[in-house]
Amino acid sequence: HTTATSTLRAIYQELTELQHDLSAASEQLYRAHVGEAFFTAEVCLKKAMDLHRRAKKRLDDTEWQLSCCQVTHQLVPRGEWLPWVRAGLIAVITVAAMVLLLLRDPERRVRLHSAALKRWQRQ
Repeated sequence: HTTATSTLRAIYQELTELQHDLSAASEQLYRAHVGEAFFTAEVCLKKAMDLHRRAKKRLDDTEWQLSCCQVTHQLVPRGEWLPWVRAGLIAVITVAAMVLLLLRDPERRVRLHSAALKRWQRQ
């Protein structure tokens, strides 16, 4: 498990580095530095091809190492109740934030209370 995690972390770091290089090429192209952008893109292409080869080998090696293992955990199935729980949590957090804001500013609390009272009396 730790081998697989470290392999994936290393591949992710290399992908992030490649993404940074591609962003640099894009920025060079945007600034009309076509020659530099072409060179940077060519370097990125070589890095990407090398990364693909290394990642495939690493993943194949890691898969072979993990082939002897059995899965000891299962994914928790998402229920239909999850959106309701999220909505409830958001509502609780919103109400708590409002209460905290009202408690910190007594004048605002008085204004809101009087405005709510006026609306209630109109109805």
